[in-house]
Amino acid sequence: MLNIFSSRHFYSKGTKVFFAFIFFALLTFCAYPPDTHAQVEKCDPMTVNVILRDASGNFIPNLNYEIYVQEYDVDGKPKPTAMVSSGKIDPNLGRGVSKFTSRNTQFALRAYHKIKTSGSFWFYNDIKVSCGGTAEVTERLSEAVFHIRDASGVLVKNKKFKVYSQKYDADFLPIKEIQDLVGELDLSEEGEAVLYLPDSATSIDGRGTDYYVLEVPGENGGVYLRYDISINAGRSTSVDYVMSDAKVIVKDESGVLFPAKEKVTFYRQITNDNNEKEAGAKIVDLYTDDKGEIVFKYPAGTYMAKVIGASSQVQNYWDIEIVDQKRSEYELRNGGEWQANSGKCEKVSTFNLSVLNLQDQAPSDLKYEVLEQALDAKGAIMVGPLFFSGTLAVGGKDTKTINPDPRKKYVLKIYGVNKSVGAYYFYNEIQFVCGENISLQKKLSALKIILRDGGNELVKNKKFSLYTQKIDVDGFPIREKKDLIGTAFSTNDQGQETIYLSPRDAERDKGSGIYVLEVIGENNKTYIEYDIYIENDKDNVVDYVFSDLVLDLKKGNGLVAKDYTVSVYKRATDVAGNYILGSLEQSLKTGANGLVRFPLPSGFYAIAVKDSLNNNIVFWQAHVANRKRINKNLKLNQINLSVVSVPASTAAQGYKIYELNVNEKGLYARGKLLNTNKTAVNGSIELSLAPNPYLFVVEKNKAEYGQAIYAENGKTQNLEIKTNVSYLLKAGQTFALKKPASDIPLNIKLKGRILLQTQANGEAWYVDMKTKKRIYLKNGATAYEMMRKLGLGISNENLKKIPIGLDDRFSENDYDGDYLSDKMEEAIGTDMYKHDSDGDGYSDGDEIKNNFNPAGTGAIKIDQNLANALKGNILLQVESKGEAWYVNPDNGKRYYMKDGGSAYEVMRFLSLGITNENLEEIEIGKLN
Repeated sequence: MLNIFSSRHFYSKGTKVFFAFIFFALLTFCAYPPDTHAQVEKCDPMTVNVILRDASGNFIPNLNYEIYVQEYDVDGKPKPTAMVSSGKIDPNLGRGVSKFTSRNTQFALRAYHKIKTSGSFWFYNDIKVSCGGTAEVTERLSEAVFHIRDASGVLVKNKKFKVYSQKYDADFLPIKEIQDLVGELDLSEEGEAVLYLPDSATSIDGRGTDYYVLEVPGENGGVYLRYDISINAGRSTSVDYVMSDAKVIVKDESGVLFPAKEKVTFYRQITNDNNEKEAGAKIVDLYTDDKGEIVFKYPAGTYMAKVIGASSQVQNYWDIEIVDQKRSEYELRNGGEWQANSGKCEKVSTFNLSVLNLQDQAPSDLKYEVLEQALDAKGAIMVGPLFFSGTLAVGGKDTKTINPDPRKKYVLKIYGVNKSVGAYYFYNEIQFVCGENISLQKKLSALKIILRDGGNELVKNKKFSLYTQKIDVDGFPIREKKDLIGTAFSTNDQGQETIYLSPRDAERDKGSGIYVLEVIGENNKTYIEYDIYIENDKDNVVDYVFSDLVLDLKKGNGLVAKDYTVSVYKRATDVAGNYILGSLEQSLKTGANGLVRFPLPSGFYAIAVKDSLNNNIVFWQAHVANRKRINKNLKLNQINLSVVSVPASTAAQGYKIYELNVNEKGLYARGKLLNTNKTAVNGSIELSLAPNPYLFVVEKNKAEYGQAIYAENGKTQNLEIKTNVSYLLKAGQTFALKKPASDIPLNIKLKGRILLQTQANGEAWYVDMKTKKRIYLKNGATAYEMMRKLGLGISNENLKKIPIGLDDRFSENDYDGDYLSDKMEEAIGTDMYKHDSDGDGYSDGDEIKNNFNPAGTGAIKIDQNLANALKGNILLQVESKGEAWYVNPDNGKRYYMKDGGSAYEVMRFLSLGITNENLEEIEIGKLN
């Protein structure tokens, strides 16, 4: 609102009082306007009392509810629309009272306990009330009462658990999913929890679930699950669940109990390809009590246990089977003499550590740990408990005095800001002899980060983050929050920073040695650099450039386009693979030289420039390459309008622009008015318009004169309108315009093609027909499997309508010499041992080449329209053995891919060469 009292034009007190009077008079007028229209009939508030009861009839306090307008869908089923009220059941009165105003008279009720989105009750046709009226609705809710016990029968208290609605997979086996969570509960001191759960009849559409899944976290890890918990409308269901376990007693070969605190490690038991038992993933370390007993609390399954003796002897115990909701008991006997003692030396030893970089300088701010070195179930090195730790002092040195265990080996771990990720590990180098000392010197390779802007200038005092790199299921690099090394790294006044990070941990393969750089650049844009490799005995340098996009904008006549608004969007695609504008990245104006710069991470973008009507002129091809400055020249459309009055003494200087709409005959008719403006004194004007059809109109003496034009991007078009009979417009007049050929994006133009990188190492890519993104075909075998996954199922009858392609360059076995490979003959049903399968005097190959049936009489009925429609697709014979065929986009013929070798030849002979620049315009896709 305008503050008239703060205007610099009003200073006197009297003036302020006068304008205050006017201001409040206007407010009064707006609040109480003259009664110039009939008043809408007033609807008094209606009242709805909501009572929610449990299965026993008791009201449920503090339960949430909502009231919605009830309407009906196209099938006549009730559905909720707009919410009109919400509330909670009063814990004292046992009801909720909602007052609201609505023109509707029928309403739906929603009630929920824990999670609104997945655990709501819906009741229809129970609330009918009109203006000023009162209604009461009582609903009974179904419930589940949960009790959980351990395997010895003791009630579990104060334990959290979750309940999910039950879904089913493709094999109709019950499953649970995160989005189906309906409640997280706590058993409290009473050991009981109640959850109100809807049955299918009280779901929003009457088709919900009647079954739920219980999920209880195990004490030793693992998750206990109980499926098929049935819920009936308005009833109470008691759910009593027992958490299974195995009670294990450990003895030596003489039957003597193991001493207390002896470690027993439990693993999953698996079977290898030779049907031999193996230890799978480690589950937990447990320790015997004074009775030599351990209770292994875990869900049902088959497990194995491992015990390591004082002399490092290993004893495996197989087939420890846990049965669902029961306790299993096992006695484990050790096969050899057991010696259990602490093993620590009485005499002390000194550990001396010295750490330098490759330039023999002492790194700063480094710490270290010495940890026990152990072996996993497969005999691979693993890191055990911490023995001692320290911080490197000036000079990169530290000394510790300890009582070591001579039976054990130790691991040295050195790290900077994060001891969990990116640390250096050194194995098999520390094993003490009582009373003797150990001195170690280590040299560390380093990672140097240098940051530059798009103009190659150093970026100083800039913070950045580092992660360890992982790979997703599609083979693409990713970073995850748990892999964060640190966020407080920063370049110095020289624009660089040195960090100490480990190479790949070859012994355990835990530290990948591959890292990810993340920097927040200008305008909060996130820049990411993957595949930063750290090598041993070498300082690794990443000279990173913040990519950006510099646009040089010109008018259609080639002159500089200054003060034009330019916007950059993320380039997105619709379901058909067509380009659309995604999220807006930034909008700027061009400078006096027509240039504008956008800081942008690598990616695919679209550029939009506002035309003379404030509409977008869109340029789709804007690919920003990683670590590069991309310079792009853009030329706008320009229309030079010239209005010539006849006679010149009565000039018409105004003009109008209308949109044109195409009809079913392909002719254009006048649409809505887009703009009205004036030309210069000489009757001319320059315009820039988005590529569309337009009608320009001038008026003179109540007559309209005009001309239609289809604006083309990047062109200068001259348009002249004379006020004579040649340009006179008639009512309902249509125009014949030739639509300019659009610049088809490469991903659309090349869909279904196999592309070969001619400027690289001959890498092959397939442009997916659906997503219009390119998928990497690593080799023939990989390509065969990937292309089968992208295949389109087709019946044998329709497949026969597509001609078969033959190529002499394909080298495959042909036993009968009929120019059809043995595998192809198997696929199409001809005899691989007969040159002429049907005995008509023509070889099978000749008949295929001429579209005749090689296994019978007559010609094959080719459907060229079907073949054209399926160009670029991979077809799978779903009625046979799933044979794969590739329909060549060039000739519409299908080529058989029997295996990886033939897929490789298809890649080699039917591919299209493409430059790196053009290939980069097509986004990389993931194989679903």
